[in-house]
Amino acid sequence: MWYLGLEGVCYATSGEVTGIEDFNSGKISTSFDLAQNYPNPFNPTTRISYMLPSSEFVNLKVYDIIGREIQTLVSEVQTAGTYSINFDANELTGGIYFYRLQIGDKFVETKKMLLIK
Repeated sequence: MWYLGLEGVCYATSGEVTGIEDFNSGKISTSFDLAQNYPNPFNPTTRISYMLPSSEFVNLKVYDIIGREIQTLVSEVQTAGTYSINFDANELTGGIYFYRLQIGDKFVETKKMLLIK
């Protein structure tokens, strides 16, 4: 379940997503972009950021090393702008994980992250 906090920040009341922040400041990107998570390696939380040049349906998921889906971080239509999500892997074992951003049928990118415990 999600609730809207102060300043347009969404937080999960259960699960491992600790927050989604909308950093729209009047600057609109002209292309899609998925940034490397920071910090990487991480323990137990990391931040994943991405940019949208237009309103699109966004899917952001985390997978383990053998391709099993671990968690869906985002699955909704979002407006143009820059977004950042805190991912809490407290319940996961250390190792290599992947996060995959799919934006409609226009963009797909996967990046690797390392959880150290």
